[in-house]
Amino acid sequence: MKNCEVFKYLPKGVYYFLITSPKNIRFLTGFTGDWSVLLLSRRNKYLLTDSRFTEQAGKESSDCIIVAVTKTISSSLKSL
Repeated sequence: MKNCEVFKYLPKGVYYFLITSPKNIRFLTGFTGDWSVLLLSRRNKYLLTDSRFTEQAGKESSDCIIVAVTKTISSSLKSL
């Protein structure tokens, strides 16, 4: 599913969408790892995951920008 498809169902003015459900992340990205958060923007998919899973995420989710969470999710989100 392309990002723009998700955003056409959301109110105007919504620019980011945070997905935390493992089932939804797997559906949207193909990532099967134990821990992740998906941030959709109108242009990109950011898959945030524990640094132990970045290699796996890169192989399974080639259409995502992989971000290794080293401290907290909020600090990783701020760096985007």
